Amino acid sequence: MTDQEGRDGTYYLRRMIDSAPSSMAYGDRMLRCRYANRAFILAFGLDPERVVGRAIRDLIGSALFELNEPYMLAALGGQSQSFERELRGPDGTQRYILATYTPDLLDGNVIGFIVQTTDVTALKAAVTSLADEVERRRSLESHLLEVQSGLAVTLSSIGAGYMTTDAAGRVTRLNETAERVFGWSDAEARGRNIYDVYQREGRPADVTALGPVEVMLRDGVTIASVFDIVVIARDGTRTPVEIKASLTYDDDGEVLGTVFVFRDLTRLAASEAERRRAEERFRLVVEAAPNGMLVADRHGAITLVNRTAETLLGRSRDELIGQAIDAAVPGPPDDDDPARASIKLQRRDGAELALEITRAPIASDGSSLTSIVDVTERERYENELHRSNTELEQFAYVASHDLQEPLRMVASYTELLGQRYKGKLDAKADKYIHYAVDGAQRMQRLVADLLAYSRVESQGKELVPVAMAAVIARVLNLFGSKLRTAGATVEVGPLPTVLADGEQLFLVFQNLIANAVKFRAQAPLVISIGAVLERDRWRVSVTDNGIGIDPQYEPRIFQMFQRLHARGEYEGSGIGLTIVKRIVERHRGRIWLESQPGQGATFHFTLLPSAAALPF
Repeated sequence: MTDQEGRDGTYYLRRMIDSAPSSMAYGDRMLRCRYANRAFILAFGLDPERVVGRAIRDLIGSALFELNEPYMLAALGGQSQSFERELRGPDGTQRYILATYTPDLLDGNVIGFIVQTTDVTALKAAVTSLADEVERRRSLESHLLEVQSGLAVTLSSIGAGYMTTDAAGRVTRLNETAERVFGWSDAEARGRNIYDVYQREGRPADVTALGPVEVMLRDGVTIASVFDIVVIARDGTRTPVEIKASLTYDDDGEVLGTVFVFRDLTRLAASEAERRRAEERFRLVVEAAPNGMLVADRHGAITLVNRTAETLLGRSRDELIGQAIDAAVPGPPDDDDPARASIKLQRRDGAELALEITRAPIASDGSSLTSIVDVTERERYENELHRSNTELEQFAYVASHDLQEPLRMVASYTELLGQRYKGKLDAKADKYIHYAVDGAQRMQRLVADLLAYSRVESQGKELVPVAMAAVIARVLNLFGSKLRTAGATVEVGPLPTVLADGEQLFLVFQNLIANAVKFRAQAPLVISIGAVLERDRWRVSVTDNGIGIDPQYEPRIFQMFQRLHARGEYEGSGIGLTIVKRIVERHRGRIWLESQPGQGATFHFTLLPSAAALPF
């Protein structure tokens, strides 16, 4: 291809894109616009000379940018996005647009994204008009079925068979039940005379000489007429049925044909027996349940009570049956979980119980099941556990805090001994002093880490929206000299605003980056930090190219005082990742590791989006 042909190709490509009716634009990883076609510029009322290179937020406005930012970030994470949205144009007209965000991949890496929006206002109007027409026709068909002798009513009976004919008495339709009872398939029966398909015992001879329409007109048969007959199937099987029949008419009152609706009395009897057996099984299950159980009908009157409910409520079932369920058992409040409540109840014998009440519908007829669980002991245990945990945290805090001063004195005086008498005593004395200084310093670090661990819950702050990028900037500033000494490169992708305690989030990144620096390999250190939105959580990743960890040791690295290397090989108390795990769990997230020896490590942890409602 010649240069002229290449330029012509680019020219024609731009002309094609600018002529497209859809808005198209290209955004880079910094969320800046690198290209926009004419439709995009017109849609947002932009100056064509001041589009390329500008932040997308400035082009489309902060409100729309906030709505679209998650889709942009997802596209930069390699995930294509598509959605429909209602927008108001520069002229004030309400429009409906279909938007797609497509990642732009180069050598497997996302370098930007392409956004395309199409105005589907006219299409939606057409679809709405079509839907209205379909709904109108459905209404007409529904009305026709209602007029045609109550067919829709009879079909509501589960397991009902039905058959229709035209005015000449030819079969036009059988349902599955009719196919089974008559022994003919719908395809076989259609177009045949009704008396060929529908055989029965005791049919009068004169009936077959007339069509079904004439017979119904002659005998005045209506949908209210009920007949018990025995149908003879094609293979000779006899089935007792209850059958109704009616004429069907068109809008002008002309007879269209007939409809027959019937119930298999054999199966009806079997179903009734099975229903009674199911009710008995249900009663036995309720009676044997370890929880208190009460069943109420659709009016709220109690119909069934088990022995456990009698014990918990301190009332006999004879007292409870027929009573209003809300009066017998205080119902759950209408709050965030309207089906569950915890209440205090004092029985007649004076015993006070803590009960958990759950109420749920159990049938389409409006009946409900109320479950009562005695949580008195569990509540006492939880209160005791909470008190014990609080005391333990206070003890850990006080113990570690009170150890600080004597440790400082030990460390200070041993360091002074080392400085004053180094070389003046024998080699063993110098060694012993070194051991004492090193031990005191390690004990100081250990106590400081224990103090930090005890403060995660007790001194944690309220979770509020926190810009993760600002936290990372503070951490990298802290590690500036260490990163430069290690010749490290830190790659930071787009980071969201999350719901967090900013200082504790700082500690998380501080520990993870410190680990990357500490356990680096011979190659220049590279640390990558990024975040991807997955369902209702941000998954944050910190990746390095260090020495890595065998996957079998993953559970140990998050446990207190667990070390994978000799004490003198790498510094640290072995509590850092334990603190990280506790902080992440306090943020209602989880943390895990992906690593292989010699292949670096990636720590993943999840955080709530800034707009999320706390799940507690």
